[in-house]
Amino acid sequence: MLSTLRYDKIINFYLKFLEDYFIPSNNKIYITNTYWYPLLSKKINNLEQIKNTGNNKFTIFNYDILITPIFENNHWTLVIINNLAKMRNVLE
Repeated sequence: MLSTLRYDKIINFYLKFLEDYFIPSNNKIYITNTYWYPLLSKKINNLEQIKNTGNNKFTIFNYDILITPIFENNHWTLVIINNLAKMRNVLE
């Protein structure tokens, strides 16, 4: 398996750059780093755990769009999930 550590840093840097320079601060868009999905996929078993990721004030369902990079099978994918509030309603 390829070591992704150096690529993680590059992708995290670029996503932060996009967030800082191209996404207005008043938009409800949340961009995760490359470490978020592996932690999420190992620990999450149900919707309640997804709602409670992070601290008590934070939930991904407070955002309209979630952008997260995923590395699986030696391939990078950028996942963009739109309408998170509607997705929560479907999952419940």
